[in-house]
Amino acid sequence: MNYKQLYEEMAQKYQQMEEEYNQFVEESQALEDQQQKNIESLNKQLAQTQNSLLQQKEETQKARNELQSIQNQLEKQLNKKEAQIVELQKTLQTYKMQVIDLEVDQDLNNSKIRQLEETNKDLEVKLDRVLEQLALAHTDLDANKAQSQEDIERLKQKLKENEDELTAAKSSKIHITTTPEIVKMPKIDSLRANAAGFNKSLTLIQALIKDLDDKMSLIRNQKS
Repeated sequence: MNYKQLYEEMAQKYQQMEEEYNQFVEESQALEDQQQKNIESLNKQLAQTQNSLLQQKEETQKARNELQSIQNQLEKQLNKKEAQIVELQKTLQTYKMQVIDLEVDQDLNNSKIRQLEETNKDLEVKLDRVLEQLALAHTDLDANKAQSQEDIERLKQKLKENEDELTAAKSSKIHITTTPEIVKMPKIDSLRANAAGFNKSLTLIQALIKDLDDKMSLIRNQKS
């Protein structure tokens, strides 16, 4: 057996194995360095991710708080709106009842207006009739006034004649021997009484004419 050759082969294999080992160590070191770098990078990414996750959690909690606050505000506003709606419904119902009452009052007023219009028409017809009657009465009163004036003038004239006759009788001193107590004085007194009565009637007729004239003027003014 050739030991030298075997040694050389073993030495060569050892050299090769040492080289392979060194290469393996180098590669392992490089791989380890790379893994360390990867680990550091991953740790860094993990830390960033954790920070980001923490930040996201904080932002999420903040958003939840804001959302809860908004929900609370919305609930308060909703409750307030619901209360306002209830009040508005009550007010609307009140307005509806008032409208119904106004419609009833309007119907009653319209009925009263129709009744008043009919009453006014009847009153206008009656007023026209009264005016016609007053006009006729005024005409009759004018005629009666003229007739009464003529009668008064006639009675005054007759009274004057009787007074003249009485004066003449007194001046002639007429005496009746058979019945001295009978004198024509009662006739004169009767004429005087009649004249006074006619004067009183004339005064009453004039007052009645004036009263009717005032009433006719008042009715004409009311109608106009």
